[in-house]
Amino acid sequence: MRIVIIGAGRLASCLAPALRRGGAVVAQVWSRSEASARALASSVGCDAAWGQLEAVLPGADVYLICVRDDAIADVARRLRAVVGSHGVLAHTSGSTSLADIAVTPADAAGVFYPLQSFTRGRDIDFSQVHFFIEATTADAAHRLEALAAAVARPDHVHRLATPERRRMHLAAVFVSNFVNHCCALADDILRPTGVGFDVMRPLLAETVAKLQHLTPGEAQTGPALRWDEGVLAAHSALLADAPLTQHIYALLSESIHTHHETSSQ
Repeated sequence: MRIVIIGAGRLASCLAPALRRGGAVVAQVWSRSEASARALASSVGCDAAWGQLEAVLPGADVYLICVRDDAIADVARRLRAVVGSHGVLAHTSGSTSLADIAVTPADAAGVFYPLQSFTRGRDIDFSQVHFFIEATTADAAHRLEALAAAVARPDHVHRLATPERRRMHLAAVFVSNFVNHCCALADDILRPTGVGFDVMRPLLAETVAKLQHLTPGEAQTGPALRWDEGVLAAHSALLADAPLTQHIYALLSESIHTHHETSSQ
């Protein structure tokens, strides 16, 4: 299967080598930046294109759009003439509708969404990643499922419609982005002590490890769960010089306690 990747950012930089290792032929990488296109194309041994989308290679089986969500619809519209009737045009977004890239009902279009956080320079074990597929035609769905199966376990490839995928993406923001931000706030809180964030890593690892066996509700601990007002007030006082963090602490504490009380009923 011949693949063209549109974009050379974090997702594309992780996905392109994995697809190649899985047996897909990455025929071309396109980016707005010549340097980015050349760097990623060189790493997977394929053609590089940049600038105008007219430089994109015609005749591929699948075109994966790995660009910012707010650029997907425009890129798809401009690519349709290049893709033609043979190629499947698919985006990799968790929140963008399939309808945003299907200009007409006859267009072979799809969604190829890997549920993972991507950081440039970090290797991802795609065998552990779940892929969510949506498509306008049966053939497009089969191609995208086959492409996902080249890098993921067969039982990690699922079909999911846009409304459910958007809800899943929202859940992923809580699990990944918000958790990471809480770690960043913890790092800020620790800074005056002279103690580095490294001391938190075993605690973070155990928190994640528990979720392999327990539900999040079962794994929850802390002063907010038992509503220890003395501890909560003392923590809040320590955050007096960081009102936004103080507000976040209060909201999360209230949410933890309310969630626990509601779940226990």
